[in-house]
Amino acid sequence: ELGDPEGAAREDRLARLALAAILGSGAGTEARPWRVLRVSDEYDALEARGLRSREQRMVERDGRVLDAHRCASEEQVWFELARVTTRSERW
Repeated sequence: ELGDPEGAAREDRLARLALAAILGSGAGTEARPWRVLRVSDEYDALEARGLRSREQRMVERDGRVLDAHRCASEEQVWFELARVTTRSERW
């Protein structure tokens, strides 16, 4: 819409690559959750799979932060939020 078809195509490719990386990072199960950086990535992945979350809950296990989504289809899908460390935590 802004008259930059090359930029739009580049943005589309990057979005598709990011989504492929998320969906390739696991199976969406509790044992092999999809890894994401942001909660909004979870909703993008669900939408790409044709799913709609009707309930989301956070679960902490073994130092990991997981989000479990119960979808309208009754399917349960799991994500692991990647832990981002601060510079002081790395040193």
